[in-house]
Amino acid sequence: MDGSLLISGSGTHRAGGEPTGLDAYLRERPHPAAAIVAKAGPPGVLWEEPGACYLSVQVRGRPGVVLAPSSASPPGGVAAQAGVVLDALTGWCADYVASRPPVGQVGAAAGIGAVRSGWTDKPDLLPALLEVGLYVVTLPGEDGPSLTAQVRERVDRAVSGSPLRGCAVDVRAEEVHPAAATPADAPIVAAARQSWADEFGPPPPITGWTGSTDGVVLRGRGIDTVRLGPTVERCADDPRRDRVEIAQLAACARIYRRLLEVTLPSRR
Repeated sequence: MDGSLLISGSGTHRAGGEPTGLDAYLRERPHPAAAIVAKAGPPGVLWEEPGACYLSVQVRGRPGVVLAPSSASPPGGVAAQAGVVLDALTGWCADYVASRPPVGQVGAAAGIGAVRSGWTDKPDLLPALLEVGLYVVTLPGEDGPSLTAQVRERVDRAVSGSPLRGCAVDVRAEEVHPAAATPADAPIVAAARQSWADEFGPPPPITGWTGSTDGVVLRGRGIDTVRLGPTVERCADDPRRDRVEIAQLAACARIYRRLLEVTLPSRR
């Protein structure tokens, strides 16, 4: 039995193209024939995961000063009209999810994760730039240019009928990882499903899963991968804390040990 445990705390997705811990590891070490993402999740075995895309939306006007609101374009600065852009993007996110039914085990999701405008240490100035960051969970076949065009059209339409008309709109996509799947008949998948059944009973079907983790990185490098782990709940008396049954942890440890027996020697 041969295997390695990698504890990677940098997160799977980062804007800007910087490598995550797993990316760096795979660049320097022999690739395993199969991998297990030992992470809490749904009750069952995942062998498919959605992709991830960041969208940056910028609306640019003209700067000014708070003491003279009309010095900015639009008057009062772009931040005062942030609701126009946020409403348009919130509507697009809802439409995006509604228009994309689940594919296999995975589903779509989208939301606004960051808003920035002006300088917090200089709020006597009216900002010229409003920047909104979106996180989009993508299905197989989704592409950044198409998402960019959709969002651009929605924001252009909202801006044109608001005090922001005349402001420049820019939308950019960074496709972090595409959706990826391991064949359902791969040895690691069959072994994981059987091991889960031995511990918990037949694994229930999973659909609409929106978590995109290190599995997409591994599959992108041709490594058959499954994700499974205990089910985590929030503590009733403190929602900041997670709760998991010790028996589930022990059962998952036994599953991971069995799965190591189906992996092959490392390869590049």
